Amino acid sequence: MHGANLGVRGDVFTSLGGFPDVGLGEDHELVAKANMQECRVIATDTCRVGTSARLHGRVLGGFADFLAHIDQTAEDPDATLTSTPAP
Repeated sequence: MHGANLGVRGDVFTSLGGFPDVGLGEDHELVAKANMQECRVIATDTCRVGTSARLHGRVLGGFADFLAHIDQTAEDPDATLTSTPAP
């Protein structure tokens, strides 16, 4: 799950306090908080979405790094990461 593909009702987002003020992983933290508050959380691959395919992002370890890693390992399965991709 990545923030670009995350849907949250406005009232739920507000009740959870919005995105936490962290440099990376705010989407994961919001979902974790929703789970702790027993909100209805659905993770599915049945709904397709379009998102940016950029390989150079604004934050180290973000979604662009994740995509770059996939692209890099497709070309060279023995490639090592220069940064850690987001989960």
